[in-house]
Amino acid sequence: MLTKGKTFLFLVILAGITGATLRLTTCSDAASKYSSDSNKQLQSTALGLVKKIRRLVDSYNKKDRELMDDYQTNYLATRTTERQTIRDQYEKNLKEAHDSTVRDYKEKLLAESKTVRAELQRRLPERMHRPQLSKIYENPSIVMEIEIIAGDVDRLSKSLPGTWSIAELKQKATDLVVQLRSFIRAAQKERTELDLACMQERSRANTEERQSLIRQRCNNDATKLSENHVAIYNERFKAEAIFLRGESLFRLPKEYRSKIAPPILFEFPQISLGWK
Repeated sequence: MLTKGKTFLFLVILAGITGATLRLTTCSDAASKYSSDSNKQLQSTALGLVKKIRRLVDSYNKKDRELMDDYQTNYLATRTTERQTIRDQYEKNLKEAHDSTVRDYKEKLLAESKTVRAELQRRLPERMHRPQLSKIYENPSIVMEIEIIAGDVDRLSKSLPGTWSIAELKQKATDLVVQLRSFIRAAQKERTELDLACMQERSRANTEERQSLIRQRCNNDATKLSENHVAIYNERFKAEAIFLRGESLFRLPKEYRSKIAPPILFEFPQISLGWK
């Protein structure tokens, strides 16, 4: 459930992010690259890799569309008794194009993808990692998985500290604030609707026992709703909120750092409020 106290907590998180970005100051990049390049250079390498992967995927998608167009044209122009042959040929050609794309990726880009990912993860906090993608990196079997790799490398590279300009960091934080505020409004609406439904149901109860049962069920539903809101925050926003806080602190003069909300509010909002 999103009580006034919980709403306040999320607003504190918002204020922490917003306050940090408003006081941002310049700072030098951390040095390194695959061990010796700077984060900026590593990001450039990673984004170049992303372009190559997406170019390969786009080429497959274009071929897919061409094959589908040919199939539809030939299918409609062919007698019913011969259409299965047209379909079989289309599926054969599509499989060949798909397998060729996966093979090209493995031969030309797989090793680089794994190496770049490992270096990016080495420089980023563990919360930014996605260990569930390791099997895909090791042996992608479909084009969709190759797209996932491109998206993950893109995300990791853009999360490197010291690679955003002040304006980019402010924009990133502002975007997160907008998303969090939208989440808060949606959560408040859900809680209000639950409270209203419970009030209406209790008003129709004609015995004390019935009212007690409804009250208990409503309390349980409210607890589940609260846990769901926390889970959504943890899944969608926590990692980015913590990262942006750290990146903002990295750019701020020391005298401003104590004014940013403490990390426990970003990491464990439910504990801070005594949520169970």
